[in-house]
Formats: sequence, C-alpha cells, structure tokens
Amino acid sequence: MPILLLVIFCLLLGLDSTPLWDQDEAAYAGFAHQMVATGDWRMPAFAWSEVHRKPPLHFWLIAAASELLGERLLTVRLPGALSVLGCGALIARWGAGVFGATVSRRAGLMLLTSLAMVVGKIGLTDGPLLLAQTAAALALLNHLKTPQLRWCLALWGASAAALLIKGPPVLILIGGMGGLLLLLHPDRKRLLLPLLGMPLAAIPLVAWGWWAWGADGGESIRWMLDFYILDRASGGTALGQTGPPGFYLLTMLLLLFPWGWRLPGALLGMASARGPEAMILASWMAAGWWFYELIPSKLPAYALGAYPAIVLAMAQFEGPRWANRLGGGLTALIGAGLSAGLIGLAVTAGAATIAVPGIVLAVLGVVAWRRPPIRAVLAPITLALIWLAALPALRPELFLTADVAAVAIETGHPVVIAENYRLPSLPYYLSAAGVDWRMEDGVPPEGETLITTDLTEPPVDAVALDGLIPDKGRPVRFWVVPP
Repeated sequence: MPILLLVIFCLLLGLDSTPLWDQDEAAYAGFAHQMVATGDWRMPAFAWSEVHRKPPLHFWLIAAASELLGERLLTVRLPGALSVLGCGALIARWGAGVFGATVSRRAGLMLLTSLAMVVGKIGLTDGPLLLAQTAAALALLNHLKTPQLRWCLALWGASAAALLIKGPPVLILIGGMGGLLLLLHPDRKRLLLPLLGMPLAAIPLVAWGWWAWGADGGESIRWMLDFYILDRASGGTALGQTGPPGFYLLTMLLLLFPWGWRLPGALLGMASARGPEAMILASWMAAGWWFYELIPSKLPAYALGAYPAIVLAMAQFEGPRWANRLGGGLTALIGAGLSAGLIGLAVTAGAATIAVPGIVLAVLGVVAWRRPPIRAVLAPITLALIWLAALPALRPELFLTADVAAVAIETGHPVVIAENYRLPSLPYYLSAAGVDWRMEDGVPPEGETLITTDLTEPPVDAVALDGLIPDKGRPVRFWVVPP
C-alpha cells in the first residue's frame, strides 16, 4: 500500500502545473476545448491540429472532465493518469484468473513502478488506449480459461472503446493474439464466440463515423482512413518517424526501468517453458510487439499494448543466471545514462535544479544494488523530481508558448497571431483564457495585440521572449506587440 500511494502521488504531481507539450497534447486539449465551447462533439477540430485528428473518445473524456472540473491542465491529463492506474489494477485483478494472483499483482506493480508510468503524466491517447487494449486482451484470455458471456461482453466493450480512441491497433492486437491461439492452443474452440463477435465492437465507431460525416462532408474521416490505415499498409511512416528492427526492445528496456533487468531472462524462460501461459504471452507479444518491429513506421507508443504481457512474463519466468546478469548490466547502464544525462544537461543549461533527479537516481540506484526493495521507488521518484525540479528550469526550451500567451493575455486586448508559427499550443492558451484571437499576416488593426516571430523593427513597447521552437529544437524569438 505505501508503494501504491507513492505511485499515485508521483503520477499526479505536476499534472495541473506543467504547461502543455506540443504538438499532440496541445492539439488534444484544443479539440476538447472546441467541443465544449461550440457544443459540437462530432469531429475533433482546432487550429493547426489537422494532423492530430483521431476518433474522439479520448477528446470526449477530456471535454467531460473539463465540464466537471473546469478547463485546466489537470483535465487534459487526468484520463491518462487514471488509465495507467487502472491498467495496473486490471493486470492484478483480471490477470489473476489466468496467471495467478501472485504473478499478476507483481506484474501490475512492476508496470506502475517503471518509467512507463510517464504515459500517465502526459495527456495523450496512449494511456486510455493501453487500458482498453489490456482489458480486451485479458478478457479474451479469461474466456479462453473459463468461458463466460461476461468475458465476451468485456472483450467487445473494451475493443469498442479502443477503436473509438485510436482505431486499428486493438484489431491488430486481438486479431493477432486470437489468430495465433486458434492455431496453437488446445482449447481453441473456446475462442470462436468472442472472436466471431468482434464485429460488434465496431458498431460505436461506425455510428460515430455516420454521425460525424456531416461535420465536413466526410473530409476528416477520409483523411484518417488514408493517413492511419492506407498509407501505413502501403509501407508509409508516421510523419517520417522510423527505426530498425529492435527499436521497441530498446524502448522497453528504457521504459521498463528499473525492472528491465528481468526481460532477457523472462524471454528465454518463456521460450523454454512448456505450458499455456508461455504460449498465451508469446501470442500477446507477437501481436503487440514483434509485429511492430517489422513495419517501417516506428513510434515508441505503438508497442505499448504488449507491455502488460512483458511484465507478466517478467513476473512469472526465470531465465538462466547469465541472462539476468546481462539484464542487470543493461539496466545499470540505463540508470547511469539517465543520471549522467540529467546532470550533464544541468551543466550545459546552467540550471542546477535539473541535476536533482539525476543525483537522487544515482544515490537510490547504488542503495538499490544492495537493498533490492528500493528498486520499486526509483522510477516514481525520478519522474516526480523531473516534473518538480527539471522541467520548470527548462521552461523556455520546452514550454515557450505558455509564456508568450501569458504576456499577450496580460495586454487585455484581442490577439492576432502571425501565421509564421503553426503549433497548436499558442491558440489553445488564448482560447482557454477566453481571449479573442485570429490568425493573419501583416500588421493588425489598432487595438489588437500582435504575436509574431518575424519583426525586423520592433517598437519600444514590444516584449521579446527567447527560447526554442517546441518539438523542433531551433532557437526562436517571439515578439508580443501590444496595441
């Protein structure tokens, strides 16, 4: 219980104070804002956010949270935070019927005390999708173990939610798992009802698509089908982001820190085991992880659906001693690299507070080498200190637009944003503050504040704010010119 309380505290820390990350988080916040402001919840729409459009369930959750708690940073991130906590609880509870209570509780705790919990600190679709995919996978496996209609309903309901969050990933996961188990599992007949009923899960998505088609004549839906399905199926990549096979293995070793030391041994132990649990987990990993290693498009979140299977394997299977030593060495290198990177960044940025999480991680890591129970606090405390000490010191580099918007809001006038900057956080901050704004090239009329990055002869009352373009890493100077 103390560890769980620490996890919850560290997860919630900074959710209501850290400015939005561009691009996705700000776009999702903008989608939800627009839904609440206009009352039109059909199609996600916001300035400079077209490329971030997805099915709307995650944005509906943010909008609903805003209606209940008021529009604030917390409501953008709360669905993700609760989803990560729910995923750990789901592994412990629903996993017990398939893998046993001890293994499942250990696996749920591993997930919640790893760096993967960072998914719950950022308001992206990844947290809710992880919860929905985990629920669908565990419902399928529970039905395979003990056939009951409630597991079929849970599978179809969770899959329906996942489809309304991000579309195809849950079909890849459940279709891949189910197909492999139909070929390999001795009780394969038990899978027929849940898998044959999977088309039911598409009903809410199809209903939303029919409802939303009228928002723009189907333009956005056709774009989503092309960008998320047809382009990827033909070998395209997500905004040019790619990587070699093994990309996700390296990502897992990082995100599952400090428990990644068990991964090599767990994989070898699972490969040599003869039992249904090993077969089930291998099918889960094949559909949720190995498939994505083979396609050219690479984003770390793609393989998140396999993380519950990974932690369940690490909680259950023991490999040879040399594999654990190899994993321990890799984990030590990752911890040392994180610590050194934070300390080095503090030196180059000239901000001592950035080094605090790195120093604490190094100290706790040394203690954990002798006292293994300390491992459970490494990731939660490190993430909490990054949010508490490091991110505020890096505000101009990471969250410049939050300060630009604050200066513009203080002028008390409508705002004109010059179209030389096209990330959605700036219009979102203005919209959330109730400021009238528009986008326009050139000099605004009298009585309006100008925000621009292209000003050759600034007036004496212009305010300059220097930093980096979010997500680009290039130096930029913003000018806020009051009327």
